[in-house]
Amino acid sequence: MKSVILFYSIIVLALIAILFPRGEILPPLLKLPVKTITVLDGDTINFQGKKRGRLAYIDAPEKAQLSFDGVAIGLKSKEYLRLLLTSRQESITLEIRGVDRYGRFLVQLFVGDTDINYEMVKNGMALLYPFSEFPSGAKRTRYLLAYEWAKWTRQGVWAAKGFDSPYSFRKKQQQQHPLPSRIRP
Repeated sequence: MKSVILFYSIIVLALIAILFPRGEILPPLLKLPVKTITVLDGDTINFQGKKRGRLAYIDAPEKAQLSFDGVAIGLKSKEYLRLLLTSRQESITLEIRGVDRYGRFLVQLFVGDTDINYEMVKNGMALLYPFSEFPSGAKRTRYLLAYEWAKWTRQGVWAAKGFDSPYSFRKKQQQQHPLPSRIRP
């Protein structure tokens, strides 16, 4: 029975990747209970083996990112996500909301009824992803208020003495270490 459910889940995930290749955010396309999650950084996970997921709506510091005063904010964010996922004995549920332009599933994580994506923003361990499309105005407002509260009360990464947004940090990294051009025969 479990193998049949897993088989159909994989089929549905493959269809999602084919039908929504450009990062459209939709109401949950699929809701899965998840037993094993590997945290790669503050907004990226692997689930059910090697399926890559990016937490919807948020943008956490990159793993190697430091604040201007040398605080390892990227590692702090990663560890906080790991703590949120392992500190309670409740089940973890993953909602797939779409696929981004890199082929990663856009996911919303829940431990019991707790929205983990929201908790990352509320506790200052992630910023709002600037290109997010929320399924409702109410959800967008809730996340925006959490973001502003974390910033105002200097929670998490906001306690550091300044930092580049994760988006700016990635752009600077790309400029410093450009990928080689494609060589065509």
